[in-house]
Amino acid sequence: MTATHLVLADEAVRILRVDEGARRHAYDDATGANVHAPVGRLSIGIGTNLRVGLDPEEMDWLCRHRLHKETARLADMLTDEPPPVFLDQLPDKARIGLMLMAYQLGADDVVEFHRMLAAIRKGDWSGAAEEALASDWKRETPKRAKRVAQLLREAGE
Repeated sequence: MTATHLVLADEAVRILRVDEGARRHAYDDATGANVHAPVGRLSIGIGTNLRVGLDPEEMDWLCRHRLHKETARLADMLTDEPPPVFLDQLPDKARIGLMLMAYQLGADDVVEFHRMLAAIRKGDWSGAAEEALASDWKRETPKRAKRVAQLLREAGE
């Protein structure tokens, strides 16, 4: 992992804290209500009791881990598509935008943005932004889509 990637990941985590929120305890993302185990203690992983919650470092580590994992999947998938897109060769703002999309939607869904990726392949950052906004994703999470579109536009500056 390069130093640049780590800096971009830090910026993506900062944005994701705003977009996703940061809650110490398990919650229902539809209602925002805390979730409790009906019997026993709500746990995850290797006996991690979620009743005590996650501290900020654990939240950031988990976010960063999932971000790196999904970004690596996206990078692999984009190099398999002809012509390939090399994520590490894109402008930083474009990389952050694609990282945010991959975190929220998953790499499998990001590669379905065919027209946006075609514009990125051409270096048409304004066109890529418009294609990102011409999607169901924009209707579902407009603030996030607009933020990514802005990052794509700024990639060309």
